[in-house]
Amino acid sequence: MAHAQIDGSGKVVGIFGLPQHGNAGVTEIPDNDPRIAAFLTPVLTAQQAALQQLQANDAIMFRALELLIDVLLAKGTILATDFPPAVRTMYQARKALRVTAGVP
Repeated sequence: MAHAQIDGSGKVVGIFGLPQHGNAGVTEIPDNDPRIAAFLTPVLTAQQAALQQLQANDAIMFRALELLIDVLLAKGTILATDFPPAVRTMYQARKALRVTAGVP
């Protein structure tokens, strides 16, 4: 059971590990009460949500670019030496990491 402070609308506005004697609005509610999850889940602004989506998409997009580079290298359209040494090193390191991780 959680010791939660509930506001006038029934929304959890605080959670305490121990009972809070003398504090109005503090009551015991089940740990799985959905109001606790709502309290613990941050509300994102539209900008924060968009940034989160972009960051999640970055890994997918980066992998797509790696696959494109693989195809272009295999066809001879580009050469590995067309890339700066730092990019070649990063590309080879990622390929090695995928092999180690067992990710195709």
